Amino acid sequence: MTPPPQDKKVQNLGIGIMLAVVLLLGMRSLQTVNTVLSDSHPIDEPAVVHKKLVGDDLKGVTQRDSLIAIATLDASVRDPFGPAAVEPKPRKRSRAPRPVAARVVEPLLAALIFDDINPTVQITVGKKRSDWLRAGDLFQGWQVAEIDARSVRVKKGDKEIVLH
Repeated sequence: MTPPPQDKKVQNLGIGIMLAVVLLLGMRSLQTVNTVLSDSHPIDEPAVVHKKLVGDDLKGVTQRDSLIAIATLDASVRDPFGPAAVEPKPRKRSRAPRPVAARVVEPLLAALIFDDINPTVQITVGKKRSDWLRAGDLFQGWQVAEIDARSVRVKKGDKEIVLH
């Protein structure tokens, strides 16, 4: 199926306009590059010569480049591509931190269910509450050593506490 002749004319006209715009933009870019690289337009500012740029090809660019001008006028500006010239500051000697004596949080008896078959207990250490524990179980480093009808004996390392 071929498009009607009217649509073909509009399509050809659109392509022609797009090509003209691309050509115009290309010519403007070429004109800008030639203006920047040529010395045909003298500048009132003194020429800035950068020691790393060699040859006359880039003379116009270096004269108009404000970053190069600032770098040559201000010696304190560091070249970002060169090695750092700043000497490292001497580090202050830091004192070793004092060892903080760990405060042992003693457990508290939360609940006790005692029977002859399966005695269980719940304890709290700080703000944490244990699940149901049996003799020999651990919670937060505290081991349930013995469960009686009225008390629970827990130990952590050398410390042993009877909870009522």
